[in-house]
Amino acid sequence: MVTARKNYPNTQVTPISCVYNKYKEADEREYIEYVHSQYQGDFEYVYSDDKWMLRGFPEYSPLTDEPNVAQLMYSLTNSSYLRAAERDVRVVLTGYAGDQVFGYNYYYIADYLRKYKFMTFIKEANKLSRVLNEPLYSTALEYGFKPLQRKGNRFEHSLMSEENYHKANERYISKHFELMPGERSQFEFIDQAPQLYIFARDYISEPLKMESRHPFLDVDLVKFLYGIPLEIKTKNARSKGILIEAMKGVLPEKVLSRPGKSTTNALIFEGFKQEYHKLKRVIQQSILQEYGIVSTDLLMSNIEQLRQGNLRNIGKDFFPVLSLELWLQRKYKYSFAK
Repeated sequence: MVTARKNYPNTQVTPISCVYNKYKEADEREYIEYVHSQYQGDFEYVYSDDKWMLRGFPEYSPLTDEPNVAQLMYSLTNSSYLRAAERDVRVVLTGYAGDQVFGYNYYYIADYLRKYKFMTFIKEANKLSRVLNEPLYSTALEYGFKPLQRKGNRFEHSLMSEENYHKANERYISKHFELMPGERSQFEFIDQAPQLYIFARDYISEPLKMESRHPFLDVDLVKFLYGIPLEIKTKNARSKGILIEAMKGVLPEKVLSRPGKSTTNALIFEGFKQEYHKLKRVIQQSILQEYGIVSTDLLMSNIEQLRQGNLRNIGKDFFPVLSLELWLQRKYKYSFAK
């Protein structure tokens, strides 16, 4: 918002932010107000406590041409686009992928181990453990030592059947393992990033006659940042270190020095709580289990944990698997039932 207004002073720029009264950990109004007090102008809040994941299940999003993880949070994303449409906005700029493009991921500490920088590893692992509110030993093990194992599991808690998982894991290792663990995680995210771009463009902004743009995914910017060593981009367990340096004197100091960032995990937990009974009936008829790809019991176990507000033991393949299962159900089973 700030750079858009500075670079295009004759263009109307309207910041639109999702805010929360119930979920304080997701609300950023304190920092938004700091920016607003420095750069006066029009801005809008979209109150989003009721925009939980899978809201309105099973018709929780438009039916897409192929599965897309981004559609699970359609209710939240669409609400801000609708407000923009009401304001006759024609181009939407998002902050999508900022952390990932600037290199922040928990696996960055493993790069120090692989480079034999043991004192730096201990220092950074200790800082990361404080950010995650986890013991130092578990942080060091999960994000430092495990990613270095060539034959180790990509996902500690996987939903896939053993045979399918090992095949997928072997393909992943052969394609990505030679990268540093932190680089590997960054590359993987950037490689998957177009999913949200495609979803926002085709199913949210275009029907509203708007164009979506994601400045952090500019090709030249991604190439430039990806070429910078991760240890320069990520220090003291802070994300967007280079961006923070670049914004000094532009953004208020209280914004630049904030200790962490907001999280919308509460909307995930609320979604699985609100939509649980309808979701359970659908998952019990799992198409993926019919093909021997996943276990319904494991899938339901993950859903139950999310319903209870626990993300700790959720497999990293859970949301892609869930989006694939629900897409198949809507594309085939639901349509036949109707």
